[in-house]
Amino acid sequence: REGLHRVALPLMPSSALGNIMAMGNRYIIGGTVSLQAAGIFVISQGLVTRPFGMLNHVTAITMTPFLSKASAVGDGEATRTTRQLWLALAASGSILGAVLFYLLREPLIVIFLSREYVAAADLIFGLAVASAFQNVSNVVNSFLTIMGETVSVLKSNAIGCVVTLSLTAALCPTIGLPGAVWGLIFGYLAQLLFSTLSFRS
Repeated sequence: REGLHRVALPLMPSSALGNIMAMGNRYIIGGTVSLQAAGIFVISQGLVTRPFGMLNHVTAITMTPFLSKASAVGDGEATRTTRQLWLALAASGSILGAVLFYLLREPLIVIFLSREYVAAADLIFGLAVASAFQNVSNVVNSFLTIMGETVSVLKSNAIGCVVTLSLTAALCPTIGLPGAVWGLIFGYLAQLLFSTLSFRS
């Protein structure tokens, strides 16, 4: 029971930090730029994160049972192969998604939003890069969770949250909405780096 508590207790604050990291920036934008800018950012972020979230969900529900089974029976070769395949699927899908969002950013805005939001096209690629980092980080965090290293996942999310919100608060007053995009990019990159180091240690 003690071991179960050790693994389970960090999960709730970890999830909360992940949500704050993803959505807290809109309040900073509203307070430092404008409420209209916050609305544009929320709409743009929603457009980008949905397909990346779907990719993350599909790969997770597909690969988690295989990795959990391989880890449970102590099959090292199957565990390594499953991890590599999962990571490859997430990374390649995320890179492809970022490229497509770059190439199709203006048509996507016009089709799914409206012409009045064309200015938001400048945010799309950066948000896609941030989402790509987020997806790969989520995969590594899933590895850590299956290993029972949920404290590392909590620390990873905490670092990402602090970096994201700090950069957003520092950059938005001077460069506007791109500051929030850079905040997400560096926040998810910091999260990914910490998760990767924790997994390899």
